[in-house]
Amino acid sequence: MAIIEQSYLGVGKMWIEKIGSTTGLKDAGEVDEITVAHSSDKKTLPSHRKLGGGNRNSINRTTGVELAVKFRDFSPENLAIGLFGSSSSIVGGSILDESHVARLDALVKLDYPGATNINVQDQSGGAGTTYTEGTDYTVESGGIVILSTGSITDGQTIYVDYDNPGIDIVQALVNSGDDYHIYFDGLNEAQGGDPFTGEFFKAKSALAENLALISEDYGEMGLTFEVLQDESRPAGKSQYYEIVKKTAA
Repeated sequence: MAIIEQSYLGVGKMWIEKIGSTTGLKDAGEVDEITVAHSSDKKTLPSHRKLGGGNRNSINRTTGVELAVKFRDFSPENLAIGLFGSSSSIVGGSILDESHVARLDALVKLDYPGATNINVQDQSGGAGTTYTEGTDYTVESGGIVILSTGSITDGQTIYVDYDNPGIDIVQALVNSGDDYHIYFDGLNEAQGGDPFTGEFFKAKSALAENLALISEDYGEMGLTFEVLQDESRPAGKSQYYEIVKKTAA
C-alpha cells in the first residue's frame, strides 16, 4: 500500500469558555502559538540475570499535560484569564462635576481615561469660573495636568465635566485560576485547509509570567494551561483531550 503524504502546517481559531459559565465558547482572537507538551515518569526493571545488563520491563506514567498558548489580542476576557482576574465594562456617557483636588504641575487622574470635551470649573453645576485648556491645564490620556502658571491654585477643589468613551476594566489577582474548556478549530494548510481540531476538556489557567506594557514589538501574553482529568467523559474516551482530523485520501 502506498504511503499517503500527511504533513501538517496549522492555522485556525481558538475558542474558550470558563467551565461552569453560561457564555459558551468565545473566540480568543489572534493566537500565535498553541503547543501541547507531555511529561512522564519512566519506571524500569533492570535485568541482572545475564551479562550485558538491559531492562526486563519498563513503564511510562504520564505525569502532566500542558497547553502553551500565546495570546496576541489583549481583550478584557483574555487579560482576566492570564491575570487571575475579572472583567467588566462601563458604557460611555457624560460625566458631570467629577471633583478632584488640584496639585500644581501634577496629573489629576480622571475616573475614565480617554476623556473628550473636557470642561474644568471651580464650582459644581457650571456656575463658577471655567478654566482654559493650554493656559490653566493640559490634557493627557489619563486626565489633566494643572499648570503652575495658570489660575488654578494648589490644593483647590476643581470640578470636571467630560465625555467617557466607554471602558473595559480588569481587576487582577482576584482568584487563583479557573478551569476552562478549550477548542482549537484548526485547518491544515499543508493539506489544502483540511480540518484538524483539538479539544481540551478541562484546562486550568496559569498566571501570566509577565505583561509588557511598553515594548518595541506587538504585545503578547503567553499562558500555560494544565490539562486536567475530566472524569465526566464517557468510558473509552480520553479524559484529557482529543485530536480530530479529516481522513487522508
